[in-house]
Amino acid sequence: MIVQPRADGLLLIRQTDHAALSGTFAENWGNALFTLPEPRLSVRFAATHHDDGWQQWEAAPRVDPATRRPYQFTDLPTAEHAAFYRKCIDRVCGRDRYAGLLVCMHLAGLYRMRLGPNNPFGQSRPAADEERDLREILGSLQKQQQELSDSLAAEGVPERLLRDPVLGVNYRLLQFLDRLSLYFCVRPPDERRMEVPRDYSGNVAEIALRPVATGVVALRPYPFRSAPLLTSVKGYVVPDRAYADDEDFRREFAAGKSVEIKYELREG
Repeated sequence: MIVQPRADGLLLIRQTDHAALSGTFAENWGNALFTLPEPRLSVRFAATHHDDGWQQWEAAPRVDPATRRPYQFTDLPTAEHAAFYRKCIDRVCGRDRYAGLLVCMHLAGLYRMRLGPNNPFGQSRPAADEERDLREILGSLQKQQQELSDSLAAEGVPERLLRDPVLGVNYRLLQFLDRLSLYFCVRPPDERRMEVPRDYSGNVAEIALRPVATGVVALRPYPFRSAPLLTSVKGYVVPDRAYADDEDFRREFAAGKSVEIKYELREG
């Protein structure tokens, strides 16, 4: 769950709703400057469902004992997160195994960044026992990626889709789509630059994002097939207070005000 403080309380955006926004971006990706993903449906499916593992947790969300506020998605203990995310990979594989391979790679990438000195969410370096858990999880994910790749090849998926540059570009595109959605969900949009593959020939673009009005962001270069792109994400507003326990928060969340946060993406 994404927790964003606001003047009227805490804005909560479920991971599954954030992922749906990623899927919207994937569905509209591509124009004269940015090559369409291949296989397009699998990349879109991965973007839309890469956080499906959170569904069970979000049905009964918990309070962070350190803050007595709802857990920010970056602060949930790794072992707990990894358990349901592995189920997410299996669930996606049940619908689209190539998408499942991308989601497996995406999760491994998040954990590698967690171990690195510069992670995208400003988390502190994990403690020794958590770092050991992360390395074990990464080893398991790497094995799963190889098994998925081998089975997809045996099923007749073209080898070029399972090797670089295509596989690597699709993985980096999924990362970008995830971060672009988080850019709109974690805090009010600010000026930022994000790098993304432009095609399968090694060309990349640095996209500049610049807010021009409330809910309106200009992108340059512009990566979508139509302009402007109108989209939205669902959120919930609850009081910003210390919650006595999980049940106290769950009651407020169930009664919370539902809001639709609208965005307009324009050519910069």
